Amino acid sequence: MSSVPVTDTVVHGAFADGSDWAKVIPLLQREGLKVVAVQNPLSSLADDVAAARPEKVRVETLDSIVERLALPLVDVLKIDVEGAEASVIAGAHATLLAMQPILLMELNDLPLRAQGHSAMELLATLRETMGYEILNFSEKTGRLELCTEGARLSENIVAATRQRADELLRHR
Repeated sequence: MSSVPVTDTVVHGAFADGSDWAKVIPLLQREGLKVVAVQNPLSSLADDVAAARPEKVRVETLDSIVERLALPLVDVLKIDVEGAEASVIAGAHATLLAMQPILLMELNDLPLRAQGHSAMELLATLRETMGYEILNFSEKTGRLELCTEGARLSENIVAATRQRADELLRHR
């Protein structure tokens, strides 16, 4: 893989602004990284993306990374990609089937729909194609519970094979 110059963009969260990175940026720059902080307006996803001055970057699928690095195991995968979850799952198809990692995912229908997918479609892919069970965080306890078809979902879900889902539910 060729080396491509990259700018690392740090973005603040809610109740903060770009000045929160004032002490961190010089440390990263001393390590040779090109870093910028963004003043994120937090008014809408579109406004936030526009403020971040998007750049084109090289993208590599998880399946490709696993193959290139000859990874023996991917055990857990955190996916929070603002609506591109279906693309990540598609690019991890072989890894998900072979290694069956536990998935912790943000699942928000609006950004998924903006990219031509839906939460229900993604859940169906995980259940029917990949053999995953969907676990939800209980509104009452915050603990994991098996999500039945059509149930209201929390914004973050866990997907795991039946055996691993059973293990997670036993240890809650």
